[in-house]
Amino acid sequence: MKFQSSVQARVKLNQKSAGFTLIEVMLVMVLIGVIVSAVTFNPLNNRPEDQLEQASARFTGIFNIAAEYGLLNNIELGLIVEKDSYQFLGYDGTSWRPIPEQEVFQSKTLPEGIELTLELDDLPIENEQVLLEESSLFAQDDEDFRGQEKEKVIIPQVFLLSGGDFTSFKLRFAFSEEFELERATEYQVIGLFTLPLKVIGPLYDGEEYDAAQIEAAIAEKAGL
Repeated sequence: MKFQSSVQARVKLNQKSAGFTLIEVMLVMVLIGVIVSAVTFNPLNNRPEDQLEQASARFTGIFNIAAEYGLLNNIELGLIVEKDSYQFLGYDGTSWRPIPEQEVFQSKTLPEGIELTLELDDLPIENEQVLLEESSLFAQDDEDFRGQEKEKVIIPQVFLLSGGDFTSFKLRFAFSEEFELERATEYQVIGLFTLPLKVIGPLYDGEEYDAAQIEAAIAEKAGL
């Protein structure tokens, strides 16, 4: 696969320049990925706060691995968020594709009842915007393509650049309206352009952190 070959070539180049240090770092990343992927949800735990905390913590761990992976291998990654799942893709120079050699970046489905809401610049992003019609990128002859289904290209909502920066975002983890809880509960994962991410929660009944509180919390976690 073109993307896989491209990634392998870049990794090989980086290994030559960084020697055993990069190999050791990549080994640690693989081990962390295995641990994060092995996280399971305890079905006997009935506290909604704990289930949301586990889901948000797992996402945060995988996001951290993705950011480091892109930085070490000098490739751009993208995050696709749907109502009940998320996935990281890699850019091969022409399109966004799954990263076959990294299981940790494959699609992750949330436990039943937990839903995701992604916000960029405090504006909710509809899941339907993930798929864009390729006809907007290429001119087509109506006679040649009449009756044929238009191809679609996947565009991530959050971009993780090879330099370490990423799209600022807020990702909400909450239970669907079908779950009748005494208090609406959610966890939020917030990223402001660079690591670390901040996990906030539990939040009840629409409680929110303002921008100053978020920046202060992230700075505190980073030890600034």
